[in-house]
Amino acid sequence: MLKSFFMLLALVFVSSQATIAQGPTTIRVAGPPNEGFKDVYYGVEAGLFAKYGLDVQPRITNGGAVVLAGLAGGSYDVAYTNLVPVLQAHLHGLPFQIIAPSTMFMSERSQNAMLVTIDSPIHTARDLDGKTIGTQSLQDLNSVAMRAWVDKNGGNSSTLHVLEVPSAAAVASLTAHRIDAMALSEPLLTMALATGKVRVLAKPQGAIAQRFQAQAFVSTSNFVEQHPEAMAHFALAMHESALYNNSHLAETIPLVSSFSAVPADVIAHTVRSIDGEYVTPQTIQPLIDFAAKYGMIPHSFPAEDIISPAALKSPR
Repeated sequence: MLKSFFMLLALVFVSSQATIAQGPTTIRVAGPPNEGFKDVYYGVEAGLFAKYGLDVQPRITNGGAVVLAGLAGGSYDVAYTNLVPVLQAHLHGLPFQIIAPSTMFMSERSQNAMLVTIDSPIHTARDLDGKTIGTQSLQDLNSVAMRAWVDKNGGNSSTLHVLEVPSAAAVASLTAHRIDAMALSEPLLTMALATGKVRVLAKPQGAIAQRFQAQAFVSTSNFVEQHPEAMAHFALAMHESALYNNSHLAETIPLVSSFSAVPADVIAHTVRSIDGEYVTPQTIQPLIDFAAKYGMIPHSFPAEDIISPAALKSPR
């Protein structure tokens, strides 16, 4: 099924490239209404993109493979997405490139946690043996991270049963005992904990690495080659936006609420995301290696292969 999707995506990608106009300063940036999108919205609001002669237009849409299909088809110029479908697309021959970083996973301020009911007898990884975990998709990052955490901490992930559950139904599914554990990310994580019906069992993405690039802004090699200066300026403006937002998180609450539709008081109580300031292979490689180890992609490859020449690299 996944192979067929990427074959279709490749056909769309090839057919779309002939119709891309030359030299636009308008850049359409699409992605889901997550907090990781805040650098784009702040960059527009603060005039950072305009300073570099760019008209950046944010577009809220679905993430993952869906937004990449729109990017390949020419509906967007840049896509904000988690990196796993980018890795999968790369190994199917689709030339997506990372232009700018977004949310960093940092173990000391994880925005993701595996939940169980408040009175659950599950307290260790071994307690999960033979149990059912919920996940949005059978091969998404949460699903594989939970299994990796179980293995790393003394359990046996091969005994787990995995059930697809929408994130919004996590608490109801846990309290009805349809599942025994499920990982959620902010702001749903804070909202779930506020019900008093669930508690944190673990922070499973730490099984990947203590720090890694979880999401990023990507474009196609064709678009970057046709607009190298515009894309380099886009990367620079995103860097400036991340620098400001990372040190002014409280000030970004109204902005994030405006495009995510999450109430400001909820955002204020979440673990806020810190965005990468440079694109660095060292923060991407752990996710690539992990995805290969757990069968999300056929094999590992150097992170440099998916980093755009237009991306802003660390001077160190």
